[in-house]
Amino acid sequence: MNSTEPILSPFDEFTPFQVKFVSVASKVPALLSLWGSFYIIHDIIGTKRARQKRLKNAFHRIMLGLSIFDCIISFFAWFLTTWLQPKDTIHSNFLWGNVGNDATCEAQGFMTQIGGHTTANFTAMLTIYYLLTVKYSWKEKDFRKIEPFLYFVVIGSGIASATTLLVKGLFNPGMPMCYTNSYPLWCDGEDCIRGANEQTFDYALFIIPVTIDLFIIVFCMGILVLHTKRQETRIMGLYTNSNERVAENNKLTKIVFKRALRYVGVFLFIWLPTVIFTILIKRAERKGITKPNAMFAIVAVMSFISPLQGLFNALIYSRSTLWMFIQKSKRLICCSEEEKITVTRTEESSPSIIA
Repeated sequence: MNSTEPILSPFDEFTPFQVKFVSVASKVPALLSLWGSFYIIHDIIGTKRARQKRLKNAFHRIMLGLSIFDCIISFFAWFLTTWLQPKDTIHSNFLWGNVGNDATCEAQGFMTQIGGHTTANFTAMLTIYYLLTVKYSWKEKDFRKIEPFLYFVVIGSGIASATTLLVKGLFNPGMPMCYTNSYPLWCDGEDCIRGANEQTFDYALFIIPVTIDLFIIVFCMGILVLHTKRQETRIMGLYTNSNERVAENNKLTKIVFKRALRYVGVFLFIWLPTVIFTILIKRAERKGITKPNAMFAIVAVMSFISPLQGLFNALIYSRSTLWMFIQKSKRLICCSEEEKITVTRTEESSPSIIA
């Protein structure tokens, strides 16, 4: 990166301790997320028997895609963090451990954009799947008709947006990773070495698409909430001994709805710090207000929470507490193939979601 005089940002006023803390805070949560995502991936395609059974079902195919792209963002963004940022950047005052170069910085930004954008898309796709399956009683053959189109949009938009940002030179050093930034941060027009128009592309290729995903998620879950409440009211009015099967179906609907609600709840919880961080950055950049302590607080919270989607998804997926999940992971690593098949059969005999 060429040298010029940087413009003051909230990160420039971080103390040396704050800089080091932010640089390493997300690494352990990122490893936990990778652990959770690898568990889901292995459960779906880790053995021939699992592949033959799981991949026949749309839910598992969606969870496989979600987990793969969560691995990408967990590793490249939240585990590697500052390591891939250029060691000669003018922003070294708020970076620690930056030993990369321009190429590694652009690679990190590219993979972060693909991972973040696509995990949001897959979560929206998951809520669409739940809505169609629970409310409209779609079967596997029905969902397969629209599945190729959904995958094209979900994955294709992530790759297209990342490629556009890469070509435009918009992946530049930032906090806590290389992402869509001007260089130097907050430069204006001719003052910029790279990324003078980053605001426009940031809104078009990140903020607006993620907002659309959030709208789809909230919309689908809102309809599911109303549907579940109406079903419950109807069953309460109709219930007799002869309607036990109807009541049992309603019970299954509620179980599936609660499972969907947990996945959505995790997504909203994980993304909330990032949303707050983005709002604060845009506000500070627009008004020239720097509040380093407030910014450090939200970056620290984001570094602990935002990398954890893979772990939380795995806890929901495996229907486990953290301790139970640790035990299941041990069996996954240590058991022989025959023992894994026995464990899988035992777990499959318990009540599950639509799968």
